[in-house]
Amino acid sequence: MATSGGIDFNDFITKSVALLQNNTDILTKYRNIYKYILVDEFQDTSAMQWELLKLLTEHSGHITAVG
Repeated sequence: MATSGGIDFNDFITKSVALLQNNTDILTKYRNIYKYILVDEFQDTSAMQWELLKLLTEHSGHITAVG
């Protein structure tokens, strides 16, 4: 997949986390866009998905999880 320029779901999450960790302006923008986050099937959340959720909700704490 990498040779064709494609990414899979895990790459999408990993690259998003890296982007937000390394670009505070982009992180701030998306924190302002997504002020409230609802996570369905929370029990299936991976460590990297949890990291993305923490980045986006770190200041607001506005996250709701459904199992």
